[in-house]
Amino acid sequence: GMVGLDGGAVIVNDTLKLSKIKPYDVSAYGITRTFQEARLFNQMTVLDNILVVLTERNVFGALFEKHNNYHLGKAKDALEKTSLWGKRNELAANLSYGQRKLLEIARAVSTQAEMYLLDEPFAGLFPEIIKTVSEIIKELKREGKTVILVEHNMELIRELCDNVIVMDSGRLLAQGQPEEVLRKREVVEAYLGE
Repeated sequence: GMVGLDGGAVIVNDTLKLSKIKPYDVSAYGITRTFQEARLFNQMTVLDNILVVLTERNVFGALFEKHNNYHLGKAKDALEKTSLWGKRNELAANLSYGQRKLLEIARAVSTQAEMYLLDEPFAGLFPEIIKTVSEIIKELKREGKTVILVEHNMELIRELCDNVIVMDSGRLLAQGQPEEVLRKREVVEAYLGE
């Protein structure tokens, strides 16, 4: 829904066919996403960034809701998974780059969606944070969630992905299991530059 469809449709769970999607409706379909550059509510605390997505009404209504123990427990779980519970009272604007990425992932995880679209979640992260994000993705997979990952780190692709799709200038170049796809000559030439 961030960019309008110029053709085709989005099919959700083999039953729901959408030709128009509004960004604010996406969560109702069990889908959540992160962005390459974290998009947070910078003027809000880390905790409030999570609590705002745990409600089912608009952002402004959520800001004034008295959050109950259920919401706080879910927020705490998401922040503990990303090692951000200790930063819960900090403004999002004061977080480091890696912490901002973790907060966006925590926010996505707290929605308990069925499908996660993660746009370069590892870009620019230190190894310790990469390990944390990898573990979160593995846990989502163990829970039977669908994770669609845009990533350029081939080692992480090999470790985390069951199926790989390689695009080149908007066209499908290859699809299949990671080792099989990453050995294809056209993928090596177009994507890996060898």
